[in-house]
Amino acid sequence: MAAVASAAAILATSTPRTHVSGGLTLGVAQAAESGGTASEAGPERTPEEAQAAYAAGLDARDRGAHEEAANQFFTAYRSLPPEPRERRAAVLFELIAARRSAYEAQGDAAQLCASQRVLDAYIEEQAAETDVHRDTRKARELRAVVTADVELLRETDPALDCVTLRVEGEPPATAAEREPPVSAPRSALDGDRLVLAGAVTTGVGGVMLGATIAGVVVFARAVAAQREFVDQGVAIPQSKLDELTSREQLGGGLAIGGGLLAGAALGAGITMLVLGSRARARKPVSFAPFLTRGGGGATFGMRF
Repeated sequence: MAAVASAAAILATSTPRTHVSGGLTLGVAQAAESGGTASEAGPERTPEEAQAAYAAGLDARDRGAHEEAANQFFTAYRSLPPEPRERRAAVLFELIAARRSAYEAQGDAAQLCASQRVLDAYIEEQAAETDVHRDTRKARELRAVVTADVELLRETDPALDCVTLRVEGEPPATAAEREPPVSAPRSALDGDRLVLAGAVTTGVGGVMLGATIAGVVVFARAVAAQREFVDQGVAIPQSKLDELTSREQLGGGLAIGGGLLAGAALGAGITMLVLGSRARARKPVSFAPFLTRGGGGATFGMRF
């Protein structure tokens, strides 16, 4: 009874109605999770059916049946017209909370993917807003958290494809959705690899720089030794001259070769470090509080 009363409190407001097949049904808005029209969202439902679905969702949520709750909230949500906005947003946030709880309980990535789709569609519907509504801001915050969760999953499973992962009630992906993006963004995993490669290359450059300095020192000492003989007016023994000449050649070769290699390695290594850091740039820690009619809480994520 408490769930039904709670559902009525949110859903039992005046809503536009249209005549369909001789009866009154609730006007259906765009299909939030499929991005399609009302007819593509599923059969039109009466206000009573929407209220019943919402009440069933609350009951399932309270029993810990999060996937069932999400499915019921989805049924109620996609049956609601855009106005009143607050009513529809309240059901949306219950839906997202249930989907994320279902993912945490079962590890089904499709729940996160479905959350992304419904939030994307809701935010797109509000794109024409001149003054961003608080519900739109909250939806954007939730989308950022869900997107971060999906990216964390992709680090361990690069083949994760949200386009094909669907939950109950969602239509299959269309041909247009299945087409690969023209330019896929570099993943955080690619960024990690670039950072690692850049660190190794920069290290090699440091070693080559050390070799360059050593070559300069060897060359300078050989020249200084020859100058001592000249300053003293003493002829340099042939064996000593050969030794000093060999040192000059060795030092000069190290200085020139090491300098060229050091410059190339350091330049490439630093470039890879910068690109890798940009590719994986995102907050290592995410914290998102949430409040529902059944209580509140927060989600916390950390990236290692």
